[in-house]
Amino acid sequence: MPSPWIVRRPGAIAGHRRIYAFAHAGGSATAFLAWQVALPSGVEIRAVQLPGRGMRLAEDPLTTITALAGEVAQAIADDVCSAPGDFALLGHSLGSLLAYEVAHLLRSRHPAVKRPMRLFLLGSAAPRHRRPRAPIHTYDDGRFVEALQHYQGTPPELLQHPELMELALPALRADFQLVFDYQRPDHAQLDSPLSLMGGLADPIASPAEVAAWAEETSALCSTHWFEGGHFFLQGPQAAEVVAAIAIQMQELACA
Repeated sequence: MPSPWIVRRPGAIAGHRRIYAFAHAGGSATAFLAWQVALPSGVEIRAVQLPGRGMRLAEDPLTTITALAGEVAQAIADDVCSAPGDFALLGHSLGSLLAYEVAHLLRSRHPAVKRPMRLFLLGSAAPRHRRPRAPIHTYDDGRFVEALQHYQGTPPELLQHPELMELALPALRADFQLVFDYQRPDHAQLDSPLSLMGGLADPIASPAEVAAWAEETSALCSTHWFEGGHFFLQGPQAAEVVAAIAIQMQELACA
């Protein structure tokens, strides 16, 4: 039975190398599935669908990264064990923090599962270099929606549709509570290589804050910069971002 945590592009051929992708706060997991056509043969993208979103809209969202990462790590471990292969983790913004915590839990709770071949961390300040966030998840609905417009991560068609927003608000609030409450645990360094990507004009994660992720691994760390702000991976340079990921996945296959 397919896991509700993992979504795949319809008709996609199962890859022996996978990318498990985590969206930003308020983001759609399924948006990553469009990348499949630009990835090398044998590489499949599988997006992580959190409770309270998409086909899981009726479920209550989780509001702590610790609880969420534990559930996701179990789902990925089960998925890898059911069809063994190499895999990478990829996250954008909040998704980067979640991917990072999942990587640690896979190592501590699921030692039989291979380490991720790489973590792609996009648009995120390193855990020890994050700036304080406003508690927007506590705002009343009107002020919360205004704050979402400022972050520019929620589709305008959703923000302008009151009925849909009413359904989406619990998950949106949960996402921003995850961001606000996150405190880096006392982790040892990872031993997976990191690929850091950021927007040169990102007001949320500066180049120095992104580059500081290098502290979190004992392996190699590469950094790639793109034109644009926090949502550089969704703009005109989206194809460039996916191409950079595809090249690195291909290089890992040849290593």
